[in-house]
Amino acid sequence: MKVNVGQIVAADAAIGSILSVKRDKPIKAKLTYTLLSAQAVLGPHAEAFGKARQPLVLECFDTSKPKEENGQTVVPPKMKMVDGTEVVDLELALKFQTEIGELAEAEVELAIGQIPIDQLDSVEPAPSPQEIAGMMWLLKE
Repeated sequence: MKVNVGQIVAADAAIGSILSVKRDKPIKAKLTYTLLSAQAVLGPHAEAFGKARQPLVLECFDTSKPKEENGQTVVPPKMKMVDGTEVVDLELALKFQTEIGELAEAEVELAIGQIPIDQLDSVEPAPSPQEIAGMMWLLKE
């Protein structure tokens, strides 16, 4: 199955989220196995994405000034001086957006089966819309 790296990263994060949430009752063993098996295939690609984007992040963002926003660490873009005023370096912002988009669109051939969507019916609380959207390509009716 051909998918792009962005889809892989989203599905890997969604599966990790589903597996890490404290559930009202345990996820059935068969579904847990299926999700863990999928994550074993997706994980190395998601990790490679993170490693490939790290030099770009270091080049385009000021990692020395992280901030906490809504419980997440946010790193501001690099700034430059223009006419005595500090402004966002738009060249670097555009470079990041272009290159991260190209990286996310890179295609990968995966040997992975799809997960029957009805297997998720037993998960309580139900997976969030974001989790389902993140792994939509991995689900089948």
